[in-house]
Amino acid sequence: MNTVLESAPYMTECIECGSLIEVTIVEVLTAGTHQWDIEGDCPKCGCRWNECGYLTPLTGMRTAILDANGPSALGLAAGSATPVVAMQALRKVRALSLTEARAMAEELCSRGLEGTRVEMEVLAIALRAAGAIVSIRSSDAV
Repeated sequence: MNTVLESAPYMTECIECGSLIEVTIVEVLTAGTHQWDIEGDCPKCGCRWNECGYLTPLTGMRTAILDANGPSALGLAAGSATPVVAMQALRKVRALSLTEARAMAEELCSRGLEGTRVEMEVLAIALRAAGAIVSIRSSDAV
């Protein structure tokens, strides 16, 4: 499996001196794991750090990725998966209620889904494993 990632600038506090600084965040899918990382380099105190492995993004991280990179669109080839198959695949990778999974599957089957590139890749893996034919387009091709 290839590594898929997107990065963006992100404002946070230095872990050493508390100064508000711009760091780099990375959303990554590697070895089947979807995670978020932060790399900081404080110009005020010289502290350098990496925080790796957040399974849930901190407030604003997802928005920063979307702002910097634009959304990616996940499309499902007509007839390649039923809404039930799509629901099952979606629930394997996201904590969704049946109602949420049904709504998301209907949206996927009718017009597709949008999100970060990594989010769409994670969903695509589960859908392909269920036999669906999917495509992902970046924002510049949407």
